[in-house]
Amino acid sequence: MINLQFRCVLNPEISPVIPLESKLNRKGDRTLLRAIVIDNEKSLNQLKKLAGTNDNVNLIASFTDPLEGLANLADLEPDVVFLSTDMPEINSIAEQIIKSCPDTCIVFVASHDDYALKAFELNALDYLLKPVTRERFCQCVDKLLKYGGGNIDARSFHDLNYHFNENSKKLFIEFEGETILIKPEDIYQT
Repeated sequence: MINLQFRCVLNPEISPVIPLESKLNRKGDRTLLRAIVIDNEKSLNQLKKLAGTNDNVNLIASFTDPLEGLANLADLEPDVVFLSTDMPEINSIAEQIIKSCPDTCIVFVASHDDYALKAFELNALDYLLKPVTRERFCQCVDKLLKYGGGNIDARSFHDLNYHFNENSKKLFIEFEGETILIKPEDIYQT
Protein backbone atom coordinates (compact mmCIF):
# COMPACT_ATOMS: atom_id res chain seq x y z
CA MET A 1 0.00 0.00 0.00
CA ILE A 2 1.33 3.40 -0.96
CA ASN A 3 0.75 6.31 1.36
CA LEU A 4 0.31 9.46 -0.67
CA GLN A 5 0.61 12.80 1.01
CA PHE A 6 -0.17 16.09 -0.59
CA ARG A 7 -0.71 19.62 0.43
CA CYS A 8 -3.59 21.56 -1.05
CA VAL A 9 -3.15 25.30 -0.94
CA LEU A 10 -5.89 27.60 -2.09
CA ASN A 11 -5.06 30.98 -3.48
CA PRO A 12 -7.24 33.33 -1.38
CA GLU A 13 -6.77 36.13 -3.91
CA ILE A 14 -8.53 34.04 -6.56
CA SER A 15 -11.27 32.46 -4.48
CA PRO A 16 -11.39 31.54 -0.81
CA VAL A 17 -12.68 28.17 0.38
CA ILE A 18 -16.42 28.53 0.27
CA PRO A 19 -18.74 26.26 2.25
CA LEU A 20 -21.20 24.56 -0.08
CA GLU A 21 -24.20 26.27 1.49
CA SER A 22 -22.67 29.75 1.37
CA LYS A 23 -23.42 30.02 -2.35
CA LEU A 24 -27.05 29.82 -1.33
CA ASN A 25 -28.79 32.87 0.08
CA ARG A 26 -28.66 33.14 3.85
CA LYS A 27 -31.42 34.48 6.05
CA GLY A 28 -30.34 34.44 9.67
CA ASP A 29 -29.31 30.88 10.38
CA ARG A 30 -31.38 29.45 7.53
CA THR A 31 -30.19 28.50 4.10
CA LEU A 32 -32.40 29.71 1.27
CA LEU A 33 -32.48 27.64 -1.89
CA ARG A 34 -32.77 29.81 -4.99
CA ALA A 35 -35.62 28.12 -6.84
CA ILE A 36 -37.31 28.40 -10.23
CA VAL A 37 -40.62 26.74 -11.10
CA ILE A 38 -41.44 25.79 -14.71
CA ASP A 39 -44.98 24.46 -14.88
CA ASN A 40 -48.47 25.11 -16.20
CA GLU A 41 -50.55 27.85 -14.56
CA LYS A 42 -52.59 25.74 -12.09
CA SER A 43 -49.67 23.72 -10.73
CA LEU A 44 -47.42 26.76 -10.87
CA ASN A 45 -49.63 28.54 -8.36
CA GLN A 46 -49.61 25.51 -6.04
CA LEU A 47 -45.81 25.24 -6.12
CA LYS A 48 -45.41 28.99 -5.66
CA LYS A 49 -47.61 28.78 -2.58
CA LEU A 50 -45.62 25.85 -1.15
CA ALA A 51 -42.33 27.62 -1.83
CA GLY A 52 -43.64 30.79 -0.23
CA THR A 53 -44.52 28.97 2.98
CA ASN A 54 -41.16 27.20 3.27
CA ASP A 55 -38.53 29.19 5.16
CA ASN A 56 -35.70 27.53 3.21
CA VAL A 57 -36.84 28.41 -0.30
CA ASN A 58 -36.45 31.69 -2.16
CA LEU A 59 -38.58 31.48 -5.30
CA ILE A 60 -36.67 33.76 -7.68
CA ALA A 61 -38.76 33.14 -10.82
CA SER A 62 -41.58 31.11 -12.29
CA PHE A 63 -42.41 30.33 -15.90
CA THR A 64 -45.29 28.70 -17.75
CA ASP A 65 -43.21 28.60 -20.95
CA PRO A 66 -40.32 26.12 -20.60
CA LEU A 67 -38.30 27.81 -23.36
CA GLU A 68 -38.55 31.16 -21.57
CA GLY A 69 -37.45 29.48 -18.34
CA LEU A 70 -34.50 27.89 -20.09
CA ALA A 71 -33.50 31.21 -21.67
CA ASN A 72 -33.36 32.89 -18.24
CA LEU A 73 -31.67 30.06 -16.38
CA ALA A 74 -28.04 31.14 -16.75
CA ASP A 75 -28.75 34.70 -15.59
CA LEU A 76 -30.80 33.60 -12.59
CA GLU A 77 -28.36 30.88 -11.40
CA PRO A 78 -30.90 28.85 -9.42
CA ASP A 79 -29.95 26.07 -7.04
CA VAL A 80 -33.00 24.07 -8.08
CA VAL A 81 -35.53 23.97 -10.91
CA PHE A 82 -38.92 22.44 -10.18
CA LEU A 83 -39.76 21.19 -13.67
CA SER A 84 -43.14 19.85 -14.74
CA THR A 85 -43.21 16.74 -16.88
CA ASP A 86 -46.62 17.80 -18.21
CA MET A 87 -45.17 20.30 -20.65
CA PRO A 88 -44.17 19.89 -24.31
CA GLU A 89 -40.63 18.80 -25.16
CA ILE A 90 -39.76 18.20 -21.51
CA ASN A 91 -37.00 15.67 -22.29
CA SER A 92 -34.99 18.17 -24.29
CA ILE A 93 -35.65 20.97 -21.76
CA ALA A 94 -34.32 18.85 -18.88
CA GLU A 95 -31.25 17.83 -20.86
CA GLN A 96 -30.57 21.46 -21.83
CA ILE A 97 -30.81 22.52 -18.18
CA ILE A 98 -28.24 19.88 -17.25
CA LYS A 99 -25.89 20.94 -20.06
CA SER A 100 -26.19 24.69 -19.57
CA CYS A 101 -26.33 24.76 -15.76
CA PRO A 102 -24.75 21.57 -14.38
CA ASP A 103 -24.74 23.01 -10.85
CA THR A 104 -28.52 23.29 -10.79
CA CYS A 105 -30.56 20.45 -9.30
CA ILE A 106 -33.70 19.33 -11.07
CA VAL A 107 -36.82 18.18 -9.24
CA PHE A 108 -39.46 16.78 -11.57
CA VAL A 109 -43.09 17.52 -10.78
CA ALA A 110 -45.54 15.13 -12.46
CA SER A 111 -49.19 14.14 -12.61
CA HIS A 112 -48.21 10.47 -12.80
CA ASP A 113 -45.14 8.30 -12.31
CA ASP A 114 -44.60 7.52 -16.02
CA TYR A 115 -41.62 9.88 -16.17
CA ALA A 116 -39.87 8.49 -13.06
CA LEU A 117 -37.45 6.28 -15.00
CA LYS A 118 -36.33 9.17 -17.21
CA ALA A 119 -35.91 11.36 -14.12
CA PHE A 120 -33.70 8.68 -12.59
CA GLU A 121 -31.62 8.49 -15.79
CA LEU A 122 -31.13 12.29 -15.66
CA ASN A 123 -30.06 12.13 -11.98
CA ALA A 124 -32.94 14.30 -10.83
CA LEU A 125 -32.65 14.89 -7.12
CA ASP A 126 -36.34 14.23 -6.48
CA TYR A 127 -39.67 13.44 -8.13
CA LEU A 128 -42.88 15.01 -6.83
CA LEU A 129 -46.35 13.76 -7.75
CA LYS A 130 -49.16 16.29 -8.18
CA PRO A 131 -50.92 17.47 -6.18
CA VAL A 132 -47.82 18.10 -4.09
CA THR A 133 -48.51 18.11 -0.37
CA ARG A 134 -46.77 20.48 2.01
CA GLU A 135 -45.18 17.53 3.83
CA ARG A 136 -43.79 16.05 0.61
CA PHE A 137 -42.50 19.45 -0.53
CA CYS A 138 -40.70 19.90 2.81
CA GLN A 139 -39.11 16.45 2.44
CA CYS A 140 -37.87 17.48 -0.99
CA VAL A 141 -36.41 20.74 0.35
CA ASP A 142 -34.66 18.83 3.15
CA LYS A 143 -33.12 16.51 0.56
CA LEU A 144 -32.00 19.50 -1.52
CA LEU A 145 -30.37 21.12 1.51
CA LYS A 146 -28.69 17.86 2.48
CA TYR A 147 -27.23 17.04 -0.91
CA GLY A 148 -27.29 20.48 -2.56
CA GLY A 149 -25.35 21.65 -5.58
CA GLY A 150 -25.59 20.16 -9.02
CA ASN A 151 -26.88 17.20 -10.91
CA ILE A 152 -24.87 14.65 -9.04
CA ASP A 153 -25.96 11.23 -7.95
CA ALA A 154 -27.08 11.93 -4.38
CA ARG A 155 -26.43 8.36 -3.25
CA SER A 156 -22.81 8.59 -4.42
CA PHE A 157 -22.36 11.91 -2.66
CA HIS A 158 -23.73 10.40 0.52
CA ASP A 159 -21.44 7.37 0.32
CA LEU A 160 -18.25 9.29 -0.44
CA ASN A 161 -16.39 11.97 1.51
CA TYR A 162 -15.93 13.93 -1.68
CA HIS A 163 -17.39 14.15 -5.14
CA PHE A 164 -16.00 15.64 -8.29
CA ASN A 165 -18.42 16.40 -11.09
CA GLU A 166 -16.38 16.99 -14.23
CA ASN A 167 -19.22 18.86 -15.94
CA SER A 168 -19.53 21.41 -13.18
CA LYS A 169 -15.78 21.65 -12.56
CA LYS A 170 -16.28 21.78 -8.80
CA LEU A 171 -14.86 19.65 -6.04
CA PHE A 172 -16.96 18.96 -2.95
CA ILE A 173 -15.08 17.67 0.08
CA GLU A 174 -16.10 16.99 3.63
CA PHE A 175 -13.80 18.60 6.18
CA GLU A 176 -14.38 18.71 9.93
CA GLY A 177 -18.06 17.87 9.51
CA GLU A 178 -18.73 20.52 6.85
CA THR A 179 -19.06 20.12 3.11
CA ILE A 180 -16.95 22.67 1.29
CA LEU A 181 -16.66 23.62 -2.33
CA ILE A 182 -13.30 24.02 -4.02
CA LYS A 183 -12.91 25.14 -7.59
CA PRO A 184 -10.16 23.11 -9.28
CA GLU A 185 -8.66 26.25 -10.84
CA ASP A 186 -8.04 27.54 -7.30
CA ILE A 187 -5.78 24.59 -6.48
CA TYR A 188 -2.12 24.90 -7.29
CA GLN A 189 1.02 22.94 -6.53
CA THR A 190 3.60 24.27 -4.07
